[in-house]
Amino acid sequence: MSRSEVALYKINKLVEFCFSNETSATFGRSGSVIHLIKDKMGAAMYIYGEEGYNDDFYVSLDNKFQVVAIATKEIVYIINTYMFNRWVVEDSNKELPDNVKWFGDFQSELNDKLINDFFPRYYENLVPTRVDDFGESTLLEFARTKLLGNDSSIDKSIGKESSVKSSDVARLLTACFGDEQTIFTGCLSRDGNLYDIRKSREVATEKYINEHDAVEDYELRIADAIRNTEAKNLVVWFEKNGKQASAKIAPYNLSRILIKKNDYFCNYHFVNGEEAKRMFSEIGVENKGWGDPKNRLTTKDIVKIMYRGKAIYQREEA
Repeated sequence: MSRSEVALYKINKLVEFCFSNETSATFGRSGSVIHLIKDKMGAAMYIYGEEGYNDDFYVSLDNKFQVVAIATKEIVYIINTYMFNRWVVEDSNKELPDNVKWFGDFQSELNDKLINDFFPRYYENLVPTRVDDFGESTLLEFARTKLLGNDSSIDKSIGKESSVKSSDVARLLTACFGDEQTIFTGCLSRDGNLYDIRKSREVATEKYINEHDAVEDYELRIADAIRNTEAKNLVVWFEKNGKQASAKIAPYNLSRILIKKNDYFCNYHFVNGEEAKRMFSEIGVENKGWGDPKNRLTTKDIVKIMYRGKAIYQREEA
């Protein structure tokens, strides 16, 4: 038999054993002999296995049988891909029997369902309990980040601990710990209050934006200009003390200064520190914000932003 035929032989023998009344089975040939035993677990059957070089190996007292598959009434989920030669089956483009799935693939399917279907509905219906926990200054920063940033201040992705783990799949298959929705809810609970905090921040931020003037019109225009360009660097022109000068800056650094209300520019924010120092000197302002606050360079002093010779932002004169 070819390697792929041997692999499918093993898989078919596994399936045959899972749906039989036998409590143990041995099959294979010299060099690759598999011994299986089964144990009822809830609505499923745990299949334990060990592989050796001949049919005497399984009588050894120090052999450690491991779960190699879980069988429900309809499908056998293979966990041990090495024992059942997954790579051989896939490399030969052979199809698995209709009633067989790789356990890992099923786990991935569940994760996709959790992330793309269950979690969005869960988050949308979540009633936050911490909306009033944020202070005024914190809410102002949240609001400015949302309005002037890339609207990614509220992370709606699944938390690190919330993904479907192999133990969750086993719980689902055995039906001892609830249905799919119960399993998914349990997954999300592993990240503690993460989603309550996120939703509370989101609701509190929207409320603050509706009740306060968190940003000025010119700030929104600069933010839109930055968001709508793929530039790695921009040329920003400033005007102060009746003088104008320019320097190159990365959009990310410009956005950071914009979001922080009343923040000011320093030479290290720009692409070329020496170029920035010359610009500060030409305009006659402090390059690190020392001295009189009125002599600092802020986003209010931007007269235009250039990219490839074109103005993507121009200050509106009064």
